[in-house]
Amino acid sequence: MQSKEYVKLCKFADVTPHSNISCISRLTNSYLLKGESQPVCEACHSPLTVKHILVDCTHYSAARPRYFGMDTLKDLFKNSASRNIIAYVKDINFYNRI
Repeated sequence: MQSKEYVKLCKFADVTPHSNISCISRLTNSYLLKGESQPVCEACHSPLTVKHILVDCTHYSAARPRYFGMDTLKDLFKNSASRNIIAYVKDINFYNRI
């Protein structure tokens, strides 16, 4: 039997670069299906989006360069290894929320 973390990691680190954000997208966009208010970042109270988590949030700006140095989502998914994105998401404690 596979561990929950392994299954979560496999879902997150899918074979195509853009599917790496599928779990984060569920976290940031599930409010649309539920008819709820858009979630906000606990760190800076900005709207919680994939771009905000991976590129924009100033609270996580110190962690970002350790895993990738891109300033846009396009560059991030084109040039960063999935394992670096996953490591970043774990480092900023978002992994347990997806």
